[in-house]
Amino acid sequence: MASNPHRGFGFPFRFLEGRVRTAGGAEESEATDGEISESVEMGVVQVLLTQRGERPMLYNFGVGAAEVLFSPLRSILVPLLKNRIAEQVGFWVSRADVQHVDAAVVPINGMLLARVDFRLRDREYESAVTMPLGVRHD
Repeated sequence: MASNPHRGFGFPFRFLEGRVRTAGGAEESEATDGEISESVEMGVVQVLLTQRGERPMLYNFGVGAAEVLFSPLRSILVPLLKNRIAEQVGFWVSRADVQHVDAAVVPINGMLLARVDFRLRDREYESAVTMPLGVRHD
């Protein structure tokens, strides 16, 4: 039986019951839609939380939400952030097709929220990730 191509390290990296936590299903079995979706969601979270230039040798990885969050032009830059999220997730999370991206600053608490709706490639399974990208108190 072939190795499961959807299996990888879980995010965040940690040990579970003495082993490295994984995502994407068992080693030697076909992954379910839910297991693949969990793995894709972890990939989306990594892209959303990584600042541009943070990873050595992968300077273009990540959306760089802090640049928008702490900019005085934050309200103007949010649409650009939505575009960057769609591009980055589409490029780095290759097992999913981005269906819709939304990002907005919550006026009450200054939190920048992002939502990524995606569909697993070659499957009918859809899911979404909603993630706070930071808080700015003015």
